[in-house]
Amino acid sequence: MTARLNQDALERFFGLMRQSCGRNTHPEPRVFAQLFRLLSIYSLVKPIKGSNITGGEMVTTLFNLEDLQSKTKVDRHKALSDKLDEIISDGQNLVAIEEVLDHVDHAYLNESVDEFALRCVSGYMARYAKKYTDDCPECLESLTKPASEQTDLDMNITHRSRGGLTYPSDQLVELLGVMGKKVIDVSHNNELEQNVLFAVLHELASIKVVKVGCLFHEDELTKAIMKSYLILRMHFVTRRWNEKTK
Repeated sequence: MTARLNQDALERFFGLMRQSCGRNTHPEPRVFAQLFRLLSIYSLVKPIKGSNITGGEMVTTLFNLEDLQSKTKVDRHKALSDKLDEIISDGQNLVAIEEVLDHVDHAYLNESVDEFALRCVSGYMARYAKKYTDDCPECLESLTKPASEQTDLDMNITHRSRGGLTYPSDQLVELLGVMGKKVIDVSHNNELEQNVLFAVLHELASIKVVKVGCLFHEDELTKAIMKSYLILRMHFVTRRWNEKTK
């Protein structure tokens, strides 16, 4: 009781407020008011350790971020997989991929990345996708090519390799090149937001994609590669956007 008659409690309170500001140990009044409101409900969101209350389930449901989103993470992954299945299975009667590739050299390679870098990324994806092949020799053969078949376009891989890098097959480079072009087209013509990945899938649905893998595994393997590559490119797009906007 007597501890409340001195200013220790007041000093602890302001010390807590300064700590909550991170590096800004001298918050301005607006920041101080916001932090005060947050700390006022903190015990409801996360009860004090050892307290005899049950944990604030009511506040947990009110502050659940998934309730504010139209789709949960699981739903979005399922929607991505379903769309990839649709692209792979329904692409037979669509525009041939060669018609899209006519514009790759001008729009994709010159604007964002050259053929050498594309083949480096394709080699990375070929190595990454081996775990989806179930050690099928035909699938492995469709992803890579021996070092003896390297061309001038594989020069970057040759110079950077110490004997461990993978040379991608032409089919894999062709698939990833067209997908990369679609990512660039969509990212340049649309604002970056949470559904930009599905906008890329919408564009991919208008072309016939090249499949990799054997006759029995080509759908599953192509889907896994497309999904992994699109997520990889989305990381690149968001990093580039963050760099531009600082």
